[in-house]
Amino acid sequence: MITAKLADDLNLGRVRLASGPSFVSPLGLVPKHDGGWRRIHDLSWPPGQGLNQGIPDSWSAIEYMTIDNIYEQVIQAGLGCVIIKRDIKDAFRIVPVAEDNQHLLAFQWNDSTYVECCLPFGLATALFLFNLFAEALHWILQCLLPAFYINHYLDDFIAIARSPSVFDPMSAFDKVYNRVTDYLRIPRNTKKDQQGTCVTVLGIQIDAIAMEARLPPEKLCRATLDAAAALNAASLSLKQTERLTGLLAFCSRVVRLGRTRLQSLYTFQAAFPHGSSARRRMPYEVRDDLEWWRDSLSLFNGVLLIDPCRRTITHLYTDASSTGQGLFFFSSKSTLDCWLAHCHQLHPSNAATLALAQDAHAHINTNEVDAILQGFLLFSHHWLHHTLVIHTDSSTAHTGLKKGFLHSPPNAPLKSLLILAAARDIHIVPHWLPSGENKLADALSRNNLEDIANICPHWQDLSVLNHPRGSLHELLSSIQAT
Repeated sequence: MITAKLADDLNLGRVRLASGPSFVSPLGLVPKHDGGWRRIHDLSWPPGQGLNQGIPDSWSAIEYMTIDNIYEQVIQAGLGCVIIKRDIKDAFRIVPVAEDNQHLLAFQWNDSTYVECCLPFGLATALFLFNLFAEALHWILQCLLPAFYINHYLDDFIAIARSPSVFDPMSAFDKVYNRVTDYLRIPRNTKKDQQGTCVTVLGIQIDAIAMEARLPPEKLCRATLDAAAALNAASLSLKQTERLTGLLAFCSRVVRLGRTRLQSLYTFQAAFPHGSSARRRMPYEVRDDLEWWRDSLSLFNGVLLIDPCRRTITHLYTDASSTGQGLFFFSSKSTLDCWLAHCHQLHPSNAATLALAQDAHAHINTNEVDAILQGFLLFSHHWLHHTLVIHTDSSTAHTGLKKGFLHSPPNAPLKSLLILAAARDIHIVPHWLPSGENKLADALSRNNLEDIANICPHWQDLSVLNHPRGSLHELLSSIQAT
């Protein structure tokens, strides 16, 4: 296989026989996504003495575009915008290496020594150097095609028509793109061309009609099968765990609740000794999350780029103390509203004080997150399709709501409330506030009737505040029944 690839490179002038003393490094083969193989030059061998070790890290630093940039442009371009994706063939291998440096990129094969004449796979600075070339092409295209947003990620070029008024955007783009690449003798990989209102970019399928980003079918299938394979295994190695966690972490970018269902895998992975070759049995939490990825992934695949709902805005305030939990909610016209401005309108039936069991020994952080969960268990039937601003003085709860996961015990109630939010189509907006500004929720958490009456003197019957703790299982069963 290497002999055949070497013959092709010799014919294309990308490799030549060495003409003098050279720095020789070994060759290798790595699998490609399409099932083929790529020849690489291991320029990091021998460890600590390879060519790459002589290149400062700063020389290879590069900042890539992100999928979020594409999302923003699709939103700006509007519903039904046309997305065009084009690919440069052979990427690194079309960028020449200066003759003075070619002797550093030598390898031996079949008793002959060769040097690379173009950027090889395996060179630390190859990505950076190729990207300089791609940046130049990007700039040329943007100057010639002002009616398009132009993006590139190494050899992938993505164009988005800025306006639906652009006539036949695919022909307009290709006319310029083909002329420029022909003039610069840049080979095009037409097998990877995509265009239309639904295109896969950086592994994410973007649908400009549904205004949704989701996993393409092949990645959805791969994630489901890999989760199933892990569940069928008696144990996992560190390498298997890292590969599976990496895949599911990528998927979680467009899978609702995905991040919430990753924390157990991160914890499991971190428990392996560094460089360990041992295998570990999966605990219940890991198996439970992998079962979710296997069975429910397709149900939660996709995030909306534009929210189609005109959502009612609701504010939920919660707090926890050593003896109980308190919470209340109200609706308003702004996500910036404060409870004090609505104090005289608050109704006791929209508030709760919940006693903790005498034998409860959960950490305050867990109780703070659980207080929010209790709000969902008791009142989320009022919040269908709402934007819910959750006010908490707990930095742990605030962080969990923003990230979608927490470490250790607080992650359990967080996972439950996020499941309920997804089931009720509740859009969560987390907001942290100082404890001194959370007086009513604090009084409710302590069942301090005197303070409650002083804050809300119009509340005559405070007995309605006492609620039994909600049941997640019962609520989810009732939601599924409807």
